[in-house]
Amino acid sequence: MSDSEEGGSRTTLELQNRDELLRHCKRQLLLLQRTKAKLDEHKKERANIESQLRSQLEEISQERDELRSKLDDSRVQQTRRIQELEARNVLLDGELRELQNASGTKRENPVDELSEATNELNLLREEKRELLEKIDSLESARDAALELEKRMVQASAPNEINAVDFATGTI
Repeated sequence: MSDSEEGGSRTTLELQNRDELLRHCKRQLLLLQRTKAKLDEHKKERANIESQLRSQLEEISQERDELRSKLDDSRVQQTRRIQELEARNVLLDGELRELQNASGTKRENPVDELSEATNELNLLREEKRELLEKIDSLESARDAALELEKRMVQASAPNEINAVDFATGTI
């Protein structure tokens, strides 16, 4: 091989190597471009998802704030209602004491008072039942007395007629 042949084959080899290197670089560039496109697409999707999540987070925050406000309002209303009921309870306790003082009796426990009233009611019911039994007994005795009186009248009726007839002189 001569120098010129060697030079020509070296040039050809260098050209081939350069062409291969160029093709390799082009492939790498295409791969990088595809990867960059996928990465850009992924970034866009992620940005959209983040935007949606931020929007949802903002809505949730607004709802939370509204619920807190409603809860606070409800607590205030309940506190007012409790205060009103406590004030009413104090007034009613005062009125009850006044009534007890006015009636001259002090009842310490409404349950005891109710129990006592129930016992009295039961005693009155028992007394009523006994009285009804006595009334039934008296009615039976009255009916028997009336029956006896009828018999006596019937038994004495012929004698009375005779007595009347005897008094008038007629037989």
